[in-house]
Amino acid sequence: MSSSATAALADIVSSLFTEPLKGFNDAQIQIVDHWARLLGQFDTGADPAEYATALKMAPKWSASLRGDVSIVLRLATLKQTKAGVSLGVGVGPFQASGSFGFMSETASESVIQARAAYVVSNDAGEVGLVDVLKDLGIVDPLDPGEVENAVAKLGTLQNALPALPGDDGEG
Repeated sequence: MSSSATAALADIVSSLFTEPLKGFNDAQIQIVDHWARLLGQFDTGADPAEYATALKMAPKWSASLRGDVSIVLRLATLKQTKAGVSLGVGVGPFQASGSFGFMSETASESVIQARAAYVVSNDAGEVGLVDVLKDLGIVDPLDPGEVENAVAKLGTLQNALPALPGDDGEG
């Protein structure tokens, strides 16, 4: 198998195992980004009631991924070789001739199978912004005085999400 064919096969298998997880990861990044933009609309002097309402009304995150992906590749090769020789000799009225030929044919087939089964979930049911901020160590997430700290903590959370092989960071 040529190096380009090997690289293409490696890309196929890599995609098989990572693409569904990239989708799950991208969804997490999008919700955290949305929460950070929502909090960015407020400053430390915001009306506490308005701020608390916005946090409680923020979208909740719940995810579950179940997948079963497989691929079967059949690689077939056929090699055929033909050769032949003819020889003729003539002396006076006598002639002799002969020929010899052969053919060789070889066929082979390789089968490559890959399968990935996924069961991925955030296991917590719905996760809200207030819960995430508490998990990040913000004592009173409903206090508008914590808005800058909350945005910074969400930024660290977004940067902490795992990078997957071949992920260039673009959604």
